[in-house]
Amino acid sequence: DSYSFAVDSNGNVFIADRNNHRVMKWEPGSNEGEPVAGGNGVGSELRQLNDPISIVIDSNDNLYVADRGNHRIVKWAKGETEGTVLIQGFNNLFSNDILRQPQYLALDENNQRLYVSGEYYYWNNIMYWDLSEDFDPTEKGIYFFENNNKNISINGSNQSYNIYPENIQLDNYGNLYFSLSNSHGILYKQVSPEIVVEAGETTGTLTITAVSDSSDEQDETLILTPETPVNATNTNTDAITITITDDDDPPTVSFAFSSDDIEENSSNDVTLTATVSKISGKDISIPFTVSGTATKDTEYTISDSPITISAGKSSGSITISTNGKDDSDIEIIESIILTY
Repeated sequence: DSYSFAVDSNGNVFIADRNNHRVMKWEPGSNEGEPVAGGNGVGSELRQLNDPISIVIDSNDNLYVADRGNHRIVKWAKGETEGTVLIQGFNNLFSNDILRQPQYLALDENNQRLYVSGEYYYWNNIMYWDLSEDFDPTEKGIYFFENNNKNISINGSNQSYNIYPENIQLDNYGNLYFSLSNSHGILYKQVSPEIVVEAGETTGTLTITAVSDSSDEQDETLILTPETPVNATNTNTDAITITITDDDDPPTVSFAFSSDDIEENSSNDVTLTATVSKISGKDISIPFTVSGTATKDTEYTISDSPITISAGKSSGSITISTNGKDDSDIEIIESIILTY
């Protein structure tokens, strides 16, 4: 009993095999499939599924499974024997923003926004999660329908329609289409931005608002590419680029040694760690010079300057080592001084 299938860039067909609690893969021309997710009996362990009702595949061939019986969305990396829980819902926790019995999935072309149709509280609806690098699986989803109930107005009419969205699909522009099980219809909702020129008017506007954050990062661009208009002719299809200029202060840096001293020929190195006060979107480089009474390369070795903290990371480090550096001289304590 399969409700959903997906095809990857190599033509492999993946089928959600609900009753056997697994996802099967068929290579082109093959008469037999192989399980690639689940297939270890019904259950809630990371190697198991419970009524996988639908699947999608991202551009990196990762598999996303609507694990209906476990009220969760699981991401299954290619070749892995276990999945990772992306979204965990609950059967007996009734809230408008908690997933129950997910139905169908849709993922945008950037692998960033995951739409999930399913039961939220006592009615079906569609929510989405933004899968950024710092995505937290405990985050609540965002309602696709702002009124948070099962009645919507279609095409601006005064009549309300009960919605029971099931299958969902995205077009090439990121707009969402979904089927209604009770109304026997297909609905479309505009997601990608558009400019509307009302009848009788000569202009329309699109408002873009930059969202403030505290991260020091490179200036970023937003590219708007005009598409084919409806009821008009577009004589200019050139892309429009808008630059979002960063206005945040760079982070401050603190330093800490793993130890204040090191013995000759020690197997334990000393590490100097630089830590930023907040994560930066830029690579941070901290040059340093070395001085002191100890002789570099003869009595110790040290990582090359500078200390680097990569974008998105909180710290970087260098290492001071005396391993293999030993002599028989009796001498006073020597120093290694780092100036940065």
